Amino acid sequence: MLFNRTIHSFKDARRIAKQRLPWMVFDYIDGAAGSGYSEQLNRETLQKLWLKQQILKNVQKRNIAVPLFTTRPKLPFGIAPMGMCNLSSPKADRLLASLSAQFEIPIGVSTVASTSLEKMNELSNGNAWFQLYLSGRMEGLLPSCQSSKRGRLRYPYLNSRCARSRSSSSRIKTWVQNAISDRRSDS
Repeated sequence: MLFNRTIHSFKDARRIAKQRLPWMVFDYIDGAAGSGYSEQLNRETLQKLWLKQQILKNVQKRNIAVPLFTTRPKLPFGIAPMGMCNLSSPKADRLLASLSAQFEIPIGVSTVASTSLEKMNELSNGNAWFQLYLSGRMEGLLPSCQSSKRGRLRYPYLNSRCARSRSSSSRIKTWVQNAISDRRSDS
């Protein structure tokens, strides 16, 4: 089943994910960059939005498509990129790409995506947007751009590196270091 009928809000989805996923995977998905200030501002901004009700209005020909550069997605939003998406569930990124194709919405493809950029572009029916992180080293930039050109990606876009890492990164790094140490001592 694609959708769980017990999920009625973001809080429901988060609670279920926290119960089902290993803590390290949950922390990776749930974590925010830096101190989480941008995430907090986004949540506060979204809470202030109100939908305008349209009572007793003909809704037979609803259309919420919006122009976006040279395209017109059927929905007024896209799918944000997430590196290593398949940590959450096998083929999760492929599922998201198929939803992108179905609703003709953009899907961001992370530099560290679980599935190749070319495959994501194919599965999303050409709706892939490539997210390229610039971290000071330029190796890999040219091949990534060439790849996006070959894949006929509509809009590669750039992200600069965040000055601070995810708040949960140090906890995950410690766990990984301990796991490596444990393996070395076992051998």
